[in-house]
Amino acid sequence: MQNFYGRYFDVCYSLDISSGNPDTFDLPKYGWHEEVSSWKCGAKVEMMMCDEPLTKVGKNSCPVDKSESGGRNSSNAKTHFDNKIDFIRLFIAKGKFSATIYEEKAC
Repeated sequence: MQNFYGRYFDVCYSLDISSGNPDTFDLPKYGWHEEVSSWKCGAKVEMMMCDEPLTKVGKNSCPVDKSESGGRNSSNAKTHFDNKIDFIRLFIAKGKFSATIYEEKAC
């Protein structure tokens, strides 16, 4: 993909879809400690990425000032928390529409 570089790691929602529970990926367990610099979100999920260790946040939501999210079919070639993401939560997209809003110009 244009503007995306380096190695990549696919995470896929693997829980029972009817559960409605988020699927959580503790990235250091996969050898990805604070290495996420870009992302692409699929058509059927939404995601939340956190710049806090999962052990600190637990089952709670990541603080807004420490998180970045992505909606269906969205992508970002340079994350706001460049190389600081510790875990990702995937959610089955429930609404028809979502938006990913960037705070910097020319994202």
